[in-house]
Amino acid sequence: MTDCLFCKIAAGEIPSTRVWEDDLCVAFLDIAPVVPGHALVVPKAHHRAFTEAPDDLLAHLVSVARRIAAAQKSVLGASGVNLISNDGESAGQTVPHLHVHVIPQCPDDRHVWNWEGRPYPDSSVPAGLAARLSAALR
Repeated sequence: MTDCLFCKIAAGEIPSTRVWEDDLCVAFLDIAPVVPGHALVVPKAHHRAFTEAPDDLLAHLVSVARRIAAAQKSVLGASGVNLISNDGESAGQTVPHLHVHVIPQCPDDRHVWNWEGRPYPDSSVPAGLAARLSAALR
């Protein structure tokens, strides 16, 4: 894709601070990190989102993300790591090219995910959703 930011980064047309590269993907530090060491794992081939990529590519991206997470723990002293792939604008995807965020978390980085769970209105709702999702997966 000629106008895709991450395709251009993967092709070396736009500079990046790379931490990994192989035949299928590149990983580089995010230019607007949540915390220092926040990296993105990006396939070289253009795929718009997580739900549209082939299984073998997704497995490779997760394998690379795992290696980066281990390096973040070792080098940065991270005690945890978040892996995130936003799929679609409503999910916060700002670049329409599949990418996985690898975000190191340290006890003193003062970053907190503002995730507030909301209970279902009644106990029948999760059972109905699970039945519909299970049927779609068959």
